[in-house]
Amino acid sequence: MDHTVLAQEFGGAWKDGGVAEHFLTVGTSEMEQTVFGLLGRAGLVDFSKVRAAAATVAAGGCTMGCTRW
Repeated sequence: MDHTVLAQEFGGAWKDGGVAEHFLTVGTSEMEQTVFGLLGRAGLVDFSKVRAAAATVAAGGCTMGCTRW
């Protein structure tokens, strides 16, 4: 998969006329970082509005016990 495929699959209007607003990623830190990069390159995410522990994401993800949630 690459960013072009993501843009084609998730870009544009959905049935309700809106755009995709939420993406759930689950995997290792490396997998999640890859997906974030693909979403950014596809123009599907405004990273100023990403809800996550920004410092943790920027540091390359989380390992067990690094957050309270």
